[in-house]
Amino acid sequence: MIRDDLSQLDAIYFPVDGSVFITAPPGYGKTYVIGERMKYLISSGYIKPPQKLLALTFSNAAANEMKDRIDRVLRNSEVYIDIMNFHSFAYYLLRLYGNYIGVSRNFKIVSEREKNKFKKNFLDNYITSNPTSGLKIYDLISQYNSWYIKKHLQSKEYTTKFQELFEHLRNSMNEELISSSNVDYDHLLFKSIELLQKNPCIRNYFFDKYKIILADEFQDTNRIQYELFKQIAVKSEDARRSIFVVGDKRQAIMKFQGANPENIDLLIDDFDCKELELTTNHRATSDRIKALT
Repeated sequence: MIRDDLSQLDAIYFPVDGSVFITAPPGYGKTYVIGERMKYLISSGYIKPPQKLLALTFSNAAANEMKDRIDRVLRNSEVYIDIMNFHSFAYYLLRLYGNYIGVSRNFKIVSEREKNKFKKNFLDNYITSNPTSGLKIYDLISQYNSWYIKKHLQSKEYTTKFQELFEHLRNSMNEELISSSNVDYDHLLFKSIELLQKNPCIRNYFFDKYKIILADEFQDTNRIQYELFKQIAVKSEDARRSIFVVGDKRQAIMKFQGANPENIDLLIDDFDCKELELTTNHRATSDRIKALT
């Protein structure tokens, strides 16, 4: 990595009491910048245990990559930083405090296979009861999934002619699969948000624990993940943590899981973020490749 990239240096050494959103295409060093930012905050003495940094990513792979990068340049990094994806953080919250909202701290995760089997059986019964509908089971499942993503993960106003059926399916799934001792991956997020909303003391504890919150690839978050981010970055009295977030609207690749690049605009408004752009492509030198990015 070239060290005299002024746009990277502006991001890495951005004032610690401010919030910033950094954007750039692939190859411009977003992940490098977030790692160097963490190293700078720790080496400068800004983070002192028991306070820590919280770094959130979209996937396990991204979290592991970030851990590997920071471990190579900083000994005992776990003393200063918690690095997790959104679901891991939600899992951690509910394991500690799920009982505050009636969720067993020994809960089990309902697999996607179990959910898909439930959806298929439910919609099969509907088609059998309506033989003249001409509906195909996998078309109906696909329409349900699309409706669920838009309405419940992206929080968009969205209706369909199967609205009543789909609401019934979702409610039935929640009643029969989701319980005090069973949650699915989405309910990790829903229940964590409920926990923090109903228990200001827990919300404030995590607010005080993490002095700065960082996040990578923010364009891949859905609206529920953004709400969880806000819950831990905003104290119950409306004080806001400094945040350091990187992403690129043009890179959104997880829309099939509800990713909503509009979260970037919400983030910038909600946290009064300064916007910075990385300007040097460190991955490609060909003018033709640069033009593509």
